Amino acid sequence: MHPLISVTSPERQFYIFERMNEQAIHLTRRGEYKDAEILTRRLLRLSERLLGRTHRVTLTSMNNLATLLSRQGMYEEGEALHRSELQLSLEILGEGHFETWTSFTNLAIILMDQAKYQEAKVLVTRVLRLKSTALGEDDPSTILSSQLLERIIASEAQSK
Repeated sequence: MHPLISVTSPERQFYIFERMNEQAIHLTRRGEYKDAEILTRRLLRLSERLLGRTHRVTLTSMNNLATLLSRQGMYEEGEALHRSELQLSLEILGEGHFETWTSFTNLAIILMDQAKYQEAKVLVTRVLRLKSTALGEDDPSTILSSQLLERIIASEAQSK
């Protein structure tokens, strides 16, 4: 770890974490998955050590790493990390928080990618119910979840 990160103010640490995260996203978009993975793992270790496992920056790092791993076909590790991050999000933010909804959705997508359709449907149905109640059925976010549920159902039917 760079010595300046551990002695800087929390605001400066957050700024550094944000820049590292942006760089990892940039690498991912360019298809440089291995470099993005290395940077994201480093960011996760740093945020866990300096901010704690329950900090939102750490949760975001966990989610980003899990998604990156699944994009590389490392489904087991990605799924396990998504599950851990979702559990922490539920405990810290609650099921009504939009970031927790994202965690549910990301786990559902990796499950769908592995043809674990039943569990994926359960997760998306739960998010859809939460969003419908909180945002309404016509909200764009609710509609996206509804479309994801339709995609999962179609993928399941196509696999039979």
